[in-house]
Amino acid sequence: MKTLRLGCIPILLVLSSSLTAQDHNTGFIRLRQPDSPAQFVRTRNNVKEDLLKFATLKNVGDSPITGYRIGWVAVYDQGKDKVGLGLPVDVPDGINPGQTVEVSAQGVSPNLLAEGPLAIVFFVAETRTTNAPTWKPDIEQIEVQARQMAALVPPN
Repeated sequence: MKTLRLGCIPILLVLSSSLTAQDHNTGFIRLRQPDSPAQFVRTRNNVKEDLLKFATLKNVGDSPITGYRIGWVAVYDQGKDKVGLGLPVDVPDGINPGQTVEVSAQGVSPNLLAEGPLAIVFFVAETRTTNAPTWKPDIEQIEVQARQMAALVPPN
């Protein structure tokens, strides 16, 4: 029996079978990052235009967010995962604690699906706030978590 260890960092797998890319058996997952000042509330995927069509991001921190960046990991069975980063987004008026903002399409190419990934995992790659230094996760740790989460995606 194989044991899957997720380490000390708690993560939440959010997957819907309706979000599975047709004909590709690819799961779309959003990573919940407990130490991030911003969390995904929801995401909408589109296999024809942009794999992250839009998302809702919530400020779960204590100070206004003045900018953010979204990232994704395409997880492949062969282990040659690909990490992508969207462009930094400035929010001049700020996102106050508890507020949400709609994140527009991120330019995640549907061509990634042609390579047969197990999952596409979306994450918050950066937040800037008024009262703290820029927050960024450890990308290597994100890749490890993405691979662990992809292993939990049920086969179609």
